[in-house]
Amino acid sequence: MKITICITTLLLGSILLCHAESENKYNCPTRVHSISGDFDVQGRFHEMVKADNFVTLRHKHVRVNNKEEEYDYTIAFCGAKYPVIQRDIDEGNGKQIEEHFLGTYKNSSLVGGEDWMFIMYREGESYHSHCDNAPKESWINVRCEDKGEEPTMRLIEEERYETEAAKNGKETAKNGKETARRCYFLFEYNHPAACVPRKKLSGGAIFVIIVISVFTAYLVFGFLYQRFIAKAKGFDQIPNFPFWRKVGNMSADGCDFVCRREEQANTYKVSKIKNTPSSTSVELESDNVSVCLSVKKTLGLPEDFKNGVIWLKF
Repeated sequence: MKITICITTLLLGSILLCHAESENKYNCPTRVHSISGDFDVQGRFHEMVKADNFVTLRHKHVRVNNKEEEYDYTIAFCGAKYPVIQRDIDEGNGKQIEEHFLGTYKNSSLVGGEDWMFIMYREGESYHSHCDNAPKESWINVRCEDKGEEPTMRLIEEERYETEAAKNGKETAKNGKETARRCYFLFEYNHPAACVPRKKLSGGAIFVIIVISVFTAYLVFGFLYQRFIAKAKGFDQIPNFPFWRKVGNMSADGCDFVCRREEQANTYKVSKIKNTPSSTSVELESDNVSVCLSVKKTLGLPEDFKNGVIWLKF
């Protein structure tokens, strides 16, 4: 019996844990958009969440007649019940006495571009005597911190206005609708995750750059040496010109051997012509090779004979 109870308890605990993890997984901004280009806004946001998911700060609001009100703010980018919570501070003992949620994950949005992200948590609890009872919103501007400083969160402002009906002592309509004038809490957060990763050169690219730089320096300084110290002129100003000429000739020979497959025509010069009544005997020479060609007169001499050169293919 005890074993059955333990197994049942473990199963229920596993189910609840998986459910909680599933809720935490999806308790994040639901709408993600990149303003321009592919800046992997969602990936950068999750990197920020892994590094610093919960952020707290204390801020004093200066109200009408220079009245100060102090609050603690807790911001959870993902995985909490509410993303932004405001806690009132008792002026007497400095303890937290009341809390308000300034947004939910429902209909929240995340937009971003190069080196910045902007998060909006909407549908918080409604105002009482301000903003026509509209739901509270929290806007967080995340900026790139690439100077090695610690991530910092600060409250820029709370934008709100007093409802006209409340001014006149009348009951306000709790319709929950937003007016044309938006009310919000604006935070600013400096974090390295907002920076777009810079693309680095590969090892091959670095090697090619080094080779080109060294070769360029070799040509420039070699040319200056040949020109002003060795007093060379013309092509001799090129450093190690005989070597590079030999390399060029060898490259040309190799290209000729690999790429050219057609048989080449050999040039023969006419060295001697003997005429007989029935034919003409022609002796040709080329590279110490003699060829004797007999052509009947009835066929006539080729045109090349007139120029003293005949082309033969073997």
